Order: sequence, then structure tokens, then C-alpha cells
Amino acid sequence: IFRLAVGLVFIYSGYVKAIDPWGTLYKLREYVSVMHVSSLYSLLTVGTFMLFTVEFLIGVALVTGSYRRCAPRFAMLMMAFMLPLTLWIAIYNPVADCGCFGEALLLSNWATFWKNVVLVVMIAWLMKYNATIRCIIIPTVQVWSLSLSAAFVILLGFIGYNFQPLVDYRPYPAGGSLMAIDQEE
Repeated sequence: IFRLAVGLVFIYSGYVKAIDPWGTLYKLREYVSVMHVSSLYSLLTVGTFMLFTVEFLIGVALVTGSYRRCAPRFAMLMMAFMLPLTLWIAIYNPVADCGCFGEALLLSNWATFWKNVVLVVMIAWLMKYNATIRCIIIPTVQVWSLSLSAAFVILLGFIGYNFQPLVDYRPYPAGGSLMAIDQEE
């Protein structure tokens, strides 16, 4: 259950960032701005694509039971960065929301921190016991599953970056009216 729960959270987080990479890029720019490290601006587009690809692949590996030792380690490595970051955000409130699930699911800064605490506990359990759980797919297919998953999520990001997001979670999607229906008449 832990493996599936953590994997699905990582897949969902990577997916919503991939379908709207501009939103993720804007959120990363906001982080860089409040941390006063604007020298990183030039790396943020690549960082955006790397972030959602790595998140999505960790999730796929966990859900399919692939790379049973490596997947929890990479998840914990990511959370070793994200947990202190979300604690800082929760305490000092420099940004309105963390952006972990893009515009699809807005969480308060403290809710994000506690979500990450729960994820770290589950990942710690997985680091100890995940190697004993059977894979859903055979080891010879694991490389293909991650390769195809990487191609899929990068293609989603490319489409969202160059055109429009496939799913628009923004409150005012492109082509929509900014006025309420009763105000238009």
C-alpha cells in the first residue's frame, strides 16, 4: 500500500507539472526570486523538465515495483530536499502555495509540509522492505517501462511548453470569458 500510495503521488505530481510546464516554470521562478538567487534563471527550463520527469519516473518505478532498491532511494533523495524546503515555506510563507500539484490541487503550505512528512515516513519503510516485494513487471522489461514513461512525460511537457496544456487547471482557461455569465448580458 505504501509503495502504491507514494508512487501514485509522485506520478500525479510529475504529470500535472508536465502538462503545464509554464506554470511549473513560473513557480520555480517565484522560488528563485524569494531566495534571491536569480543567477539560476537560465537553468530553470531544463530544471522544470528534469523535475517532472524524475518525479514521474520514480512514481512509475514504485507503482510497477521496478528497481526495488533504487526507486525508494531516489524518492528519499528528492524528499531530503523537498521536506526542508516545504518546512521553510510553511514557517516563513514566502510563496502562496508550493505548487507541488500545479494548479490541479492547491494545498496550503502547512498541508504540503505534513504531506511530505507522511511521504518521508512511507519512503523510509519502503527503503527497508521494498526489496522483498515482488515486481509487477519482469526485470528485463523494467528499462522499457521507464524509457517509454520518460518519452511520454517529456512529450507531454513539450506539448504544454510549445502549445497549450492538454488539461487546463487554471481558473481562467484560454478562450474562456473573464466575466461571470450573468454579467455578460
